[in-house]
Amino acid sequence: MGCNAQLCSLEVKTLKASISPNLQNPLDNNSKEIETPKGPPPIFDHDHFIHFIPRSVPPNIRHYIYP
Repeated sequence: MGCNAQLCSLEVKTLKASISPNLQNPLDNNSKEIETPKGPPPIFDHDHFIHFIPRSVPPNIRHYIYP
């Protein structure tokens, strides 16, 4: 049994002239926040973990259908 997968990436360059000036101004002002991340996320003072009980089974309940 096997599985073949192919991952493709498409980069589309957008000309600044084709973007509305009403949208371009906020993009320029917030360019640092909109950048693609480079590297792993920063380390925080605390992390959240889910502590599992060894050899436990997940509960058999319906998802998100509580009254």
